[in-house]
Amino acid sequence: PDIKKATQAAKQASEVEYRAKHRKEGSHGLSMLGRPDIEMAKKAARLSSQVKYRENFNKEKGKTPKFNPKDSQLYKVMKDANNLASEVKYKADLKKLHKPVTDMKESLIMNHVLNTSHLASSYQYKKNYEKSKGHYHTIPDNLEQLHLKEATELQSIVKYKEKYEKERGKPMLDFETPTYITAKES
Repeated sequence: PDIKKATQAAKQASEVEYRAKHRKEGSHGLSMLGRPDIEMAKKAARLSSQVKYRENFNKEKGKTPKFNPKDSQLYKVMKDANNLASEVKYKADLKKLHKPVTDMKESLIMNHVLNTSHLASSYQYKKNYEKSKGHYHTIPDNLEQLHLKEATELQSIVKYKEKYEKERGKPMLDFETPTYITAKES
C-alpha cells in the first residue's frame, strides 16, 4: 500500500511538471506553428513588406543621394571646437599683451629695442665683411719667379704653334681635334 501511494504521488508530480512545462511552451507560441490562418498571415505580411519596399525603391530610384558635409554632426562639432580653441588662444595672447610688465624682457619696447640692435649688429657685420672680402695678403713675386712664369708661357705658346702647323693640312677626326687632345692631356 505504501509503494502504491508513492508511485501515484510520483505520477501526479510528473503530470504536474509536464503540464507546467507545456503551459510555458504554449506561451511561446509553439502550438501555433502549423495553423493555416497563421501561415496565411505570415505570407500576407511578407508580401505587404515587399510591396512597401518596392514603392520606396521606385520613389528613390532616380534621385542621387544628397550629402552635405557642412550639415553633418561631426563637422559642426569640429567647427565649434575650433572656434573655442581660437577664442582661448586669442584671450591668452590678449592677457599676455596687457598684463603688467614684471620683467624687462617681456615688455614690448624692450623687444623692439632688442630686435633693432640685432638688425644693426648684423648690418654692421655684413658691411665689415664686404669691405674686407677682396683683400688677401699676397707675397710679391721675386725676379726669378717672374722669369720662370714668362718662360713657361713662351714655351706653351711655341708648343701650341708647332702642333698647329703640323696639324693644319690634315683632315681631322673627332678624337684628333686640338680641343680633344688638350682635354686628354689635362
